Amino acid sequence: MSSNEDISIGVTHSSEEIANAEAYLNVSLPEEYKAFLKKIGYLCLGSLEYYGLTRSSDFSTAGIPNFVWFTAKKRDEINLPKSL
Repeated sequence: MSSNEDISIGVTHSSEEIANAEAYLNVSLPEEYKAFLKKIGYLCLGSLEYYGLTRSSDFSTAGIPNFVWFTAKKRDEINLPKSL
């Protein structure tokens, strides 16, 4: 991870890791987002967070900034549609 006071950049991810995330959520991610995950991972700019993946392959306990964990949690908490 790279960071300074206001910027935090995550680790990059393989096509396999991204495919595992898609399978877990049963969605197809946009190509642009896959490119973001492959090149950046996740990004925090001050109080703005662009969720990506963490190194945890256990999506049920990964926590933030893992978008898979966050999406699954919101599906349970607020009935977020499975298509999102």
